[in-house]
Amino acid sequence: MTSDNLVILKLGGSFLTFKDKPFKARRRAIRSLALFLAGRVIGSGVNLVLIHGGGSFGHYEALMDIRKHGHLSYEGYPRIASSMITLNQIVLQELVKAGVPAVSLPPRAFCIYDCESNTHACSYDMVRAVIEKRLIPLLFGDVIVGKGTCNPNIISGDDIAVDIASIYRNARIVFTMDVEGIYMPTREGGLGSLIKEMNAREAHNLLMELERVGRLRGYDVTGGIIGKLRKSLLCIEKGFCSEVAFVSGEKKDSLYKAIFGFPGEYTVIKNKV
Repeated sequence: MTSDNLVILKLGGSFLTFKDKPFKARRRAIRSLALFLAGRVIGSGVNLVLIHGGGSFGHYEALMDIRKHGHLSYEGYPRIASSMITLNQIVLQELVKAGVPAVSLPPRAFCIYDCESNTHACSYDMVRAVIEKRLIPLLFGDVIVGKGTCNPNIISGDDIAVDIASIYRNARIVFTMDVEGIYMPTREGGLGSLIKEMNAREAHNLLMELERVGRLRGYDVTGGIIGKLRKSLLCIEKGFCSEVAFVSGEKKDSLYKAIFGFPGEYTVIKNKV
C-alpha cells in the first residue's frame, strides 16, 4: 500500500509530560498542539497518524515494575497499561475538543511479543480502516502480552511509527522533541550546531559518532536520540520512509514546515544518496 501524503507524527513523552514529575502532563503544550493541528493541518490533504510516548506515565510505572521484579511482569502489567490509558485520554480529549477527529487505538489490543525472537507482531487493519474513513488514528507506546511463557514487553511509539510506514511506504515520520532537532556533537560530548539535512550515509556516520560520545560519557547524552536515529535509518534504508524529521514541538512554524516538507529550523534525513 502506498500513500504520497501520509505523515506519522510522533509526539515525544518529554514534550507531553514533565518527565521528572510522575503522572504530570504538560496540558498547555498538549492543548496548544491540538489547536495547531486543528487550525493548520486538518483539512490540508495530509493523511495524519498520531503516536505518543509514555513520558512520566508509562515509563515511570514500567521502571517501578522492573525495579521490583528485574523485568516487566504481569503483576505490574495492569498499572503500566492503566497509566498509558490515562495519558492517552488526556491527549485524546484535547484533540477532540479542538476539532481533531482522533480515534484512540491501544496497541495492546492488536500486538503480541515473542521473547524467543525478541520481536513483536501487530495487526494494523484497524489503523488502515480508520485512515480510510478520514479519521486520525491515535496510538501510543504500550505494554503488550508475550506469547506462551514470555513476559510482557514494551512496544515503543518509534517501533509503531516504523511499522505503519512499512505498510504505506513513502511516508514521512516527524518526531517532536523538546529541542529544535539533532545537533552535531562536539568532541567533548556537548552540543554543536543544528544539523538541518542529512542523507542516510551522513546519518549513519552521525550515529557512530553519537555512540562514541555516549560510550565516552557512560550514558546516552543525546536523550534517546540514538535509538530514534537507528529506527530512522531502518525506515529510510528499507524504503519505507521518504524522509524523517526531528523538530521542536513548541515551535509551531517549524513543526508546520516539517509536516509539509518545507525547509526550516529542524533536522531532516532524506531518502537520497
